[in-house]
Amino acid sequence: MRLHPFDNQVQAVFEEFWQPIVMLNGEWDLEQVKRELYDYRQVMSRVSEVYEYITHGRISKPNTDPAIVIAEVTNELIREATAKGV
Repeated sequence: MRLHPFDNQVQAVFEEFWQPIVMLNGEWDLEQVKRELYDYRQVMSRVSEVYEYITHGRISKPNTDPAIVIAEVTNELIREATAKGV
């Protein structure tokens, strides 16, 4: 199996964050995995809705770098202020 550049990061995040949540006594806790995946899906969906709303449809992907979303909203506020002569 070929290693990918992010493999070490993925493993580290799993061990530090997810493993204590989704494993019980060294075994997968399938019900907890299901709950976490459900929560993850809810967050991703809601973030997408918020991004789309605050950027007037220009950004909707939940994995978009937050700096890009912030810059887009800031630029929109500047455009609005300029249009109002503020």
